[in-house]
Amino acid sequence: EAISELSDSMLETSMGRIQQIILLGRQKRNLLNIKVKTPLSRLTVIHKDLDLLEGIKQLEDYVKTELNIKNIEFSSEEESFISLYAKPNSPVLGKKLGKEFGKYAGKIKSLTSGQLSELEQNSTIEIDGKNFSSEEILVFREPREGTETLSNSWISIDIDPNLTANLIEEGLAREIINRIQKTRKDLNLNVEDRIIISLSGDDEIIAAANNFKEHISSETLCSSLVTTQVKQTHEFDIDGKFLSLEIQKS
Repeated sequence: EAISELSDSMLETSMGRIQQIILLGRQKRNLLNIKVKTPLSRLTVIHKDLDLLEGIKQLEDYVKTELNIKNIEFSSEEESFISLYAKPNSPVLGKKLGKEFGKYAGKIKSLTSGQLSELEQNSTIEIDGKNFSSEEILVFREPREGTETLSNSWISIDIDPNLTANLIEEGLAREIINRIQKTRKDLNLNVEDRIIISLSGDDEIIAAANNFKEHISSETLCSSLVTTQVKQTHEFDIDGKFLSLEIQKS
């Protein structure tokens, strides 16, 4: 049976936000056309609630793994990343306001970021003597110019899209690992079998294999990895770069 006194509502809320961060991160990668196998240097999680950010911070390693991010930063300064704007929930307010809908629709669209933050915090706001709830006014977020911010109704993220040579090489190394594992499976090798790998290919592939040799060997149970001309080849195209593999049981 569940022990109710051990329940941590903030941790549960944080985990829900983590799921939203993962979805936004994947969506942003798609928009930037950067595959998940290519690591990125930074992701900033943005929310006004400091307690919520602290809860998310406890789970940041999960975000790093899921989105392949090197560093996670946290900011409560939403105004540095996003602008808030509002629209009336027309089906709801149309019934409530009747002929006054047009008048209040304009006022709702003119609400400032500060007023909308107040609405989100208090779940209600007064406009010209009438009270409106957060269900009657829809709040949207848009990125400020010069940022790579993406938001939904619950959380915002900002990603550094700049790819250094090392990040690109690490991404290629992950692609090489993927092709090695595929070839292992095609050769009907057991999961625990140690292997000897010979590979050749374009210069970028060879550089990535050499610079991330230990990581590739560890991930693939490789006892020997050499870059040389191969005989029995398994050929792959990795984003226009050629890779040829030979794998033998050690």
